[in-house]
Amino acid sequence: MVTFTSPSSGMGDIPVTMRVVVDDQNTLSLEQYKNAQLAKKQGLDRFNTILDLPYKGPGFSGWKVGYSYDAGTIMKTFEIYAIRGTNAYTVTFTSRDDRFAGVSVPMDVMFKSFTLNT
Repeated sequence: MVTFTSPSSGMGDIPVTMRVVVDDQNTLSLEQYKNAQLAKKQGLDRFNTILDLPYKGPGFSGWKVGYSYDAGTIMKTFEIYAIRGTNAYTVTFTSRDDRFAGVSVPMDVMFKSFTLNT
């Protein structure tokens, strides 16, 4: 797992994060993997799915999911799921909901730059 975090102002703000996770023991189909990942999120306070659709990345097909939840403040997360061989990839981008519009363009650029080279 690799996590990238935006700089903090040091005033208790919640940084924007991007995380890449590789599960190298995956035996599920893409849709099964996506559903299993979403099932883990169902326990989040005020969880709400806002996007759930197939995704075409550079050289791979995947699934893109967006959801919001309450972590003391409303958070918005977008995830891309992809599978190649027995490796399952999850790329996650999370921000406070009230800051999401300002970071959504860089998020899309980062998602579009994600390639599978294995």
